[in-house]
Amino acid sequence: MKHKGTALLAAFLLLAFGLWTVFGFSFLLYPLGILPKPQIDPNAVALEGPTLFIADLHVAREEDSPRFLGLAEFISANHVRNLVIVGDLFDSPDDAWRLLGSSTGREASQAIRRVLGLGNGTVNLYFLRGTEMHDPRDLDLNLSEEPIFRTLGKYTRFTIDGVRVLATHGDEALGAGHGLLFSYLTGRPYMEALWKNAMGLDDAEWVIMGHSHMPGIDEARRVANPGGWTDLFGFSPPRGMGLLIAEGKVSLLQVKRSVSGV
Repeated sequence: MKHKGTALLAAFLLLAFGLWTVFGFSFLLYPLGILPKPQIDPNAVALEGPTLFIADLHVAREEDSPRFLGLAEFISANHVRNLVIVGDLFDSPDDAWRLLGSSTGREASQAIRRVLGLGNGTVNLYFLRGTEMHDPRDLDLNLSEEPIFRTLGKYTRFTIDGVRVLATHGDEALGAGHGLLFSYLTGRPYMEALWKNAMGLDDAEWVIMGHSHMPGIDEARRVANPGGWTDLFGFSPPRGMGLLIAEGKVSLLQVKRSVSGV
C-alpha cells in the first residue's frame, strides 16, 4: 500500500507539472492555429523623448510610497518625458479603489502620481492593464492636457523616436511563474523571446513584458523585461529597475534608490 501511495503521488505530481508546463507554453500553439493569436492594433502611440518602462509596482496603500524612492530623481536626471507602466500598477482592484476613492480625472491621476513620488512633475503617464486580480478593468483615465495620463489596453504598440515597441504585461504569455523560472535559470528573457517568435513579429520590433518580476534584456532578439518592485513567490530578483529608451537605444537600468529596509 505504501508503494502504491507513493506511485499515485508521483503520478499526480507529474500530471500537475505537465499541466503547468502546457499552460505556460500554450502560446506555442499559435503557429498551428489551435490557439488564436491575440488581436493587436497595428496603430502605434507615437512618443517623443526619453521614455521609461516599468512594471509590477503592486501599489496597495499610500504608505507604499517609500518603495519608489528614486523614481522622480531618475526621471529628472534622465530628462524622461514619458513613463509607461506595463501592468500590475495595483496589488488588487480593491486596493486601487481604496487609494483613488471617489476621485476621477485629474484628481485620480494626481493620487497615482503622489504615491509614486512624482508630485506635480510633468512626465506623461501611460498605463497598460495587467492581470485582472491586480488592476481594475474599469479604470479608464484619459487626460489629454499635459501632463498626460492615458489608460491603454493589454497590448499597445509605441514608436519612440524611431524605436518600435510592442508592450504587454505578459500574463497571457508567461503563465503562472514560468517567466520568472526560465528567466532565473537562463539569465535572460527566454519566454519573451519564444512568445515573440510564436507571434511571428518583426525582428526589428522590440517586445517589452512585465509579469515575471525578473529583469532582463536580450538585444539580439529585441525582447526585454523591466522586472518588478516587489518579491514574487519567495524569489528576490533585482527590484526597482526600468527600461529606458533614449536616443534610439534600449537600456535596462537601476531606477530605485537603494535605501536600507525599503
